[in-house]
Amino acid sequence: MKKYIKISLLFILLISCLQYFGCEKGIIIEGEEITIEFNQALHSRVISKIDGENIVLGDFGPSEYINADGYTMAKFLYKSQKTAGVDDQIGKGTLYTLIGESELLLKTIKAIAYENFPKMILYLVTYKNLSDELLQIESWTNNRYLISSDPGQPIKEFKSFQSGSYKNFQDWIIYVSKGFAKQNLMELHESDYKDYPPISDVWRKDIGLSVGHVEFVSKPISLPVEMPDSRGAFLRVNSKVNRELKSGESFTTLQTFVSVHKGDCFTTLTGYRRLMEKKGVKFDSPQDSTIRKRMR
Repeated sequence: MKKYIKISLLFILLISCLQYFGCEKGIIIEGEEITIEFNQALHSRVISKIDGENIVLGDFGPSEYINADGYTMAKFLYKSQKTAGVDDQIGKGTLYTLIGESELLLKTIKAIAYENFPKMILYLVTYKNLSDELLQIESWTNNRYLISSDPGQPIKEFKSFQSGSYKNFQDWIIYVSKGFAKQNLMELHESDYKDYPPISDVWRKDIGLSVGHVEFVSKPISLPVEMPDSRGAFLRVNSKVNRELKSGESFTTLQTFVSVHKGDCFTTLTGYRRLMEKKGVKFDSPQDSTIRKRMR
């Protein structure tokens, strides 16, 4: 990691200058009712366009990154963007490919906005080791966003859906306020995903934000929700991998998503159910589902 410790001052200054002068405009991933806007460090924020109203949910922040050799690698200088059409089992849409680079890693974001899921964006992120050194990848994070507190509300508080797979019963609908932090560990087998959706959702009176993943995995995934101060709440998808990445090698995250909604979490849960049915999952009837029973 000597090379990482000696990161070029020029690289850091270049990113800072580009951000300061506003060169980040135009780097977007866009669905019909959601936009993800990026700056030159490939930090991003979420904008809702539901009902034709643009609502910026939070500030720019590191949204997709990895931890390696004890360091958080979250700044990648934007290099290029391209789009292409997609037509698969889920539906028709647009595939966005964004590429960024640091001194050690090449980062590629592949995000799909489907026409029949206008509030949702699906993500896959790939990291390639550009260095001559072996990197020890400890974890990856996707879709880390801030949903800001409602400035019109004197009490800075959110409602939230969090479905961690805990052995003891815990409420899935809870309140989130200053000082809140919960990891929401999901240790699931394929048959569990119908009853324990891997989603964290936080909403205020006018808008809501959710993140999660859409793959079947038997290793632990966490969906942390944190509110360190009154500014707002953070959501993210996190996975510990503990793997080596040799020079020239790449690895790819799970397919994750971000979604916006009005009202409570049922819009998100319905969208997740429809998408997973497109992927071949058969769900119980709504009145018999564990989700419905847990939320009565």
